[in-house]
Amino acid sequence: LVTFSTSSNIKTDKWVSGKSLKEKVKKLEANGGTNYDKGLANAATAITSSTREGAKKIVIFLTDGQPTYYGDKKGCGSDTSKNTLDAAITSAGEISCNDFYAVGIGLPGEGGVPVYTYDNHYYHHNYYISEQISGLEILTRVANATSANTKEPINLSSSSELTDKFKDIAGETLNFTCSNVVISDTLSKYVKTTDSSKIKVNVAKMNE
Repeated sequence: LVTFSTSSNIKTDKWVSGKSLKEKVKKLEANGGTNYDKGLANAATAITSSTREGAKKIVIFLTDGQPTYYGDKKGCGSDTSKNTLDAAITSAGEISCNDFYAVGIGLPGEGGVPVYTYDNHYYHHNYYISEQISGLEILTRVANATSANTKEPINLSSSSELTDKFKDIAGETLNFTCSNVVISDTLSKYVKTTDSSKIKVNVAKMNE
């Protein structure tokens, strides 16, 4: 678990149980700015130091804001500058994982994020905008910078959609591989099945 606001912290640097993780999440509070750069950099550190042989590495990057800080409290504070966005993309490039999900909540739509040429608020005028992009485009650039096989940027309308999205991610990432499986139906000796009560089992075999 890595948190980020104006800065960032690694909350768990070792494998923890789901119950322990839930307790830590309950204690989190929303405050400060949005430092994608430090959050992603710490994620790269955490996932590297916490590796387990054979483990599938999955990163879910969750944010309700556009990047406003980078490094040690550099940036615009309330807006996105080119330096802020570039730093986030650079740090995302340090993440080595199997799957990377960049999940935004209520980020601005098309053209809703002006990327300012300079950090200083003095220069925050239309003349000093390098580009205007959407929140989803920011998430796309961050996801594409990683080395993940699966890269999925998502911008949800509200936090009420999170539960369903997390269920989707779990369904995509949790796979069970087994061999020499025997399925026994002990009831077949004693009962007769009807067409409506039969079940179908699909078996996929991987060729060596």
